[in-house]
Amino acid sequence: MDVLRVRAYVTYNRGAWEQAEHVLASLHGVASKLGEKGIASEAALDRGVALKRLGRGTIGLQMIEDVVEAARAQGDRGVVMEGLRRLALYAWEEGDIETCEHLASQGLLSGSGEALEHSRAGLLIVLTAVQAERGELTQAIAGLREAEAIFDRMSNKRAYCVVLCNMAELLLCQGEIKEAMTSASAALTMSTDIDFHV
Repeated sequence: MDVLRVRAYVTYNRGAWEQAEHVLASLHGVASKLGEKGIASEAALDRGVALKRLGRGTIGLQMIEDVVEAARAQGDRGVVMEGLRRLALYAWEEGDIETCEHLASQGLLSGSGEALEHSRAGLLIVLTAVQAERGELTQAIAGLREAEAIFDRMSNKRAYCVVLCNMAELLLCQGEIKEAMTSASAALTMSTDIDFHV
């Protein structure tokens, strides 16, 4: 199963959607048979996204909704939050910012605590995109600062880079050029360290 998890991670992050979808389907099946509910749920959520990228968005959306419904029934707040984040991204990509905001806010209200910090930070990135789109820059920057602190604590450099880039853009919109350049420079330095293209 560990090999499948690595293959799923690599193909998904490379955007090799067809291959990722097949590997994630296999991972979901194996994890389900072994009783690894968390891994099975994560695989199904990622597979839902891969299906959207392959032009099968309706099937992918239903898959994610089914995972969220099952997780709610089981009281698995982490999976609920991750599922709601993906559903919010679906809405964002469809241009439905009201639904996106509702789902991201619902995800943030679904749980808190150290074990759910990564999910919270991911939802904050989605919500701050909506806030920025609406011109609510102060709120968006505050949310990004919270996400930045979480990703820094978790040493998640890739996600930290994304937050710094978003932060630089919003600070620039507010006319805070020096702070924007500091964030952009930090993102560029960190992205070079981890070979992430920003």
